[in-house]
Amino acid sequence: MGYNQKVTMTYTQRKKFTLVWVAALTFLAGAMNVSAILLFNTTISHHTGSLSRAAMALAEGDFKLFFDMISYVVLFFFGAMISGLLYYQRNRGVRLLHSLLPIVFGCVLFIGVWTGNTNENILRIIAFGMGLQNGTQIRIYGVIVRTTHMTGTLTDAALSIGHILRGKTDEWDRFLFLVYTLACFLVGGIWAAVSIQQFQFATLQIWSILYLMMGVFVFIFHPIEMKH
Repeated sequence: MGYNQKVTMTYTQRKKFTLVWVAALTFLAGAMNVSAILLFNTTISHHTGSLSRAAMALAEGDFKLFFDMISYVVLFFFGAMISGLLYYQRNRGVRLLHSLLPIVFGCVLFIGVWTGNTNENILRIIAFGMGLQNGTQIRIYGVIVRTTHMTGTLTDAALSIGHILRGKTDEWDRFLFLVYTLACFLVGGIWAAVSIQQFQFATLQIWSILYLMMGVFVFIFHPIEMKH
């Protein structure tokens, strides 16, 4: 087998691995968001609603709710900032370092639920974890992957369709990838809704274990990029 063939196979392997990684993270983000809605009556993987509720709470003099909403936003911010420090390069594939944050988040969330923290503290843990996750910078099909909320993904998919209708057929791969991530988020949400009917609050421990397992999987099996 020639050297060029080896490089091509390695690139293909890394791309497939990245697609699986994106699917897993997006699925879990969908599950986390639906879990927060059903268990705590709030969204936690994106913060347009948190800022809006903070504004309304302050106007109504509900300072506890205001503090809670702002704390979720701030912790999401700091989680993303930590990811920015670790993943300051926009990578085109999953690296060994990408195993770290799912393991940390999974462990912290499991301990937080197991020790019986308040709902607000559990939401703070989730907000921080979603910030860690969303700040992970991976680029594929020309898209910087954002896994915890789908507004930008939906917009990008619509833009891609517009470009395709104008004759840019090279946008199809990008569009299909974006639809793929939207579907993963939706399936994660559906599974969360079904799981909560069966396991209630313990569902969060299931997600924490899955995050931990995903991090370990990346640590063991991440593709190694060949050196020129």
